[in-house]
Amino acid sequence: MKSRYPEKLEILAVEDGPENQVLLQLFLKEYPCRIDVANNGEEAVRMYSLKPYDVVLMDMLMPVKDGYEATRDIRGIEKEQHRDPAHIIALTAHTLEEQIRRCERAGCNFILHKPLSPEQLWELLNLIRIEPVQLVVLKEELEDLIPGYIDNRYLDLHRITILLERRDYESIGLIGHRMKGSGSGYGLDTISRLGIELATAAAFEQSSRIADVVKELALFLERIKIIYLGQDDQA
Repeated sequence: MKSRYPEKLEILAVEDGPENQVLLQLFLKEYPCRIDVANNGEEAVRMYSLKPYDVVLMDMLMPVKDGYEATRDIRGIEKEQHRDPAHIIALTAHTLEEQIRRCERAGCNFILHKPLSPEQLWELLNLIRIEPVQLVVLKEELEDLIPGYIDNRYLDLHRITILLERRDYESIGLIGHRMKGSGSGYGLDTISRLGIELATAAAFEQSSRIADVVKELALFLERIKIIYLGQDDQA
């Protein structure tokens, strides 16, 4: 069966986290596609109104305009401009059934749960493209990114301490959400686990639990820094 798509898929990646933007671009570096990046939902809608895309990778939790509203706006543009609908793939750290249904109601075709892996991303794009492409994992390039990723988690420690003093639990929860969605993508499962715990503690405004997670994160960062910045957290 011949694919209706061109040799290279036109992909719009909508993601407010710079580290996840880098991951998406690295995961798809060897995939036959061209990628544009939008930093939030509002920017994505503006870009989509000017250019059709085959696939939209839509982060659902973003500032300015979230992925749910952006997806609805994109579906509206398609109707107004009589376009073929894009495949919109929801990228979310939520696994609850209600959150999944919310993505579907907004107009998403598929859902990928964070943290993402190149395997699941390529597999889904191959289904869309129909003509499969063999997975290529750029392990060395990913390892080169890990030192900077760890440095940024040290910055998170500082930010969380300040935010906790201000009782800004919403911002702390957002940091936890981003940690959950990125850690395993960089081969650091512990970061994702601590991100889940941080986001949960922030949701319930549990300041003492947040402080405990911060201590555990600090200890983990010191350990992984000593062991080897480019190895996984199981060493």
